[in-house]
Amino acid sequence: MERLGHLDLISQMSLLLNRSTVHHHDSGEISISGHLGCLHVSATQTGLRVNGSLPKYLKGENVSLFSRADIYRGIEKISDHLGVNAGVGKVTRLHFGATLKSKYSPSTYYKYLGDAHYYIRRVHKKSLYYENEKRQIIIYDKLNETGSAKIPKDFQGFRLMRIECKLERSLERFLKRPSIYAADLWSKELFNDMAIYWQNSYNKIEKERELNFANMRINKPKDFIEMLAAMQIKSLGGSKEAFKLVEEFQEKQQFSRPEYPSRTKVKIRQLAKKASSSEPNGLIKELNLKVEATAKEILNNSILP
Repeated sequence: MERLGHLDLISQMSLLLNRSTVHHHDSGEISISGHLGCLHVSATQTGLRVNGSLPKYLKGENVSLFSRADIYRGIEKISDHLGVNAGVGKVTRLHFGATLKSKYSPSTYYKYLGDAHYYIRRVHKKSLYYENEKRQIIIYDKLNETGSAKIPKDFQGFRLMRIECKLERSLERFLKRPSIYAADLWSKELFNDMAIYWQNSYNKIEKERELNFANMRINKPKDFIEMLAAMQIKSLGGSKEAFKLVEEFQEKQQFSRPEYPSRTKVKIRQLAKKASSSEPNGLIKELNLKVEATAKEILNNSILP
């Protein structure tokens, strides 16, 4: 929300916004809302709020990487169009991410991406969500979400996976700053910290590893039974698929005690860890390399021309 004091924002915005509507509130306050391109703008006499995708506003798409220079140009464009200094506006929510050219359809990778500490994992409408009250990590098929008509030339003909971080609350805490204003977004320090935060968010997700039974020591009958159980975990598609089976039994109330489902999942993790090699699954290895390369590319874009 940007404080603009003496300006008659209601009158000013009524001339500048598309599809604008004036709202008369019970408190006697008057506000106005409308659109500036793909952005939604609302204003009262004392402040202004802008919501939407800065990349789509500036470039018409949010598939390709957005540099510091792009951020600067986008915020300057808002300032020019609205006749205000958008750089002094306080940032209250922040969404940022990158698009990877994946070898396979993005949903193919989901079962190899496990839980993440502090997040609830769920799959919804072909997207993989890690979320809590304050932030999200979303992994999804960008081509399916956008459509091929809006894909930049450099990304056409590829399968596209989008990994996106959404800070809905307390973004200052997660980016370790007392406050964040629009002009801070093109600072080298914050831009680099956002790139590192994005990479670290991906790295916090547990990854499935290949089950390698040569790693298991068979000294007694119990070890052999555990190897058979590990083989069954592999045949199901990994520990994540085995967890789904545990949850199905839990829903049917087939466990005699409430703590047994979680204990069963712990045992599955232990078995998978015993049989795991040091090498990640092939699909995960691909993602790891591409996330690392993309983070480096983002950091290289932190230099203003």
